[in-house]
Amino acid sequence: MKRLGVWFGLLLLLGLLAVVVSRLWLLMQPMWAFNAVFRLEFFFLCPLLAVTGCALCFQLRTWRRRLPCMLGVIATAGSLVLLGHYNVPLRVGFLLSESELSRVANAVRAQPLTPYRGRAGSYEIRSTHLAADNAVLSLTEGGLSGWGFIHSIGVAAPESIIAAAHESKRRGYEHDVAVARLGAGWYVYYSRYVSVKVWWS
Repeated sequence: MKRLGVWFGLLLLLGLLAVVVSRLWLLMQPMWAFNAVFRLEFFFLCPLLAVTGCALCFQLRTWRRRLPCMLGVIATAGSLVLLGHYNVPLRVGFLLSESELSRVANAVRAQPLTPYRGRAGSYEIRSTHLAADNAVLSLTEGGLSGWGFIHSIGVAAPESIIAAAHESKRRGYEHDVAVARLGAGWYVYYSRYVSVKVWWS
């Protein structure tokens, strides 16, 4: 019976780990990286993973084996929380896709009347827009608000970047926008409401 419990705990741990890894993959996308409900679910899964792992470690015979195992599990769960909190998956996805996103931005500037749709590295670009200050908006998700990337030439003030992002919003949702810096000339924009709203009304 004890062995059956260990196997059940191991399967539960592997299942939780698979879910957490899939959530990390989704956190590469602006829509999920700045979604308060999704992030809360992710942060709930990490302690659950730690508790399950520690319970399995406790099945080891001696504390000399249990303690390193439990510390390793807790450190892993804590690292996952930090990865999610600091949007590391999004930043890694952006770094891997920056050259492709730059190619899209240059193409939009060269032919502003021809919107780009297609794959750009880790992201599916659904539409593009050339703003008045020559900033290029690449939309990765639609909806009433929208999520995506902005590429600005030169050193643009935050107000200018936000104004560019406003141009992609539907009427009535122009001010539901926030911007975070990713790198030189690159910003991610997202729904301010979705990024803070946990309980839906």
